[in-house]
Amino acid sequence: TKLFEALGKGFPVLVIYGSHDAYMSGDKMMELLRPRCTNLDVHVVENGSHTPFLDSPEEVARCIMTFAIRVYSM
Repeated sequence: TKLFEALGKGFPVLVIYGSHDAYMSGDKMMELLRPRCTNLDVHVVENGSHTPFLDSPEEVARCIMTFAIRVYSM
């Protein structure tokens, strides 16, 4: 698909997940994404749940801002 083509050509992707997500395995998600994404940033919120932005809003906001600055400066 066009999405996978873009990912393989360096489309920037940020993945943030909680280390204690009861619904989705971050490790499994990374197994699927790493081979397809050539420009992937990953951040794990330690002790975070499925909603890491509620568990650690400042940490997630910093991560998003850092990613946005990096992407904007490309």
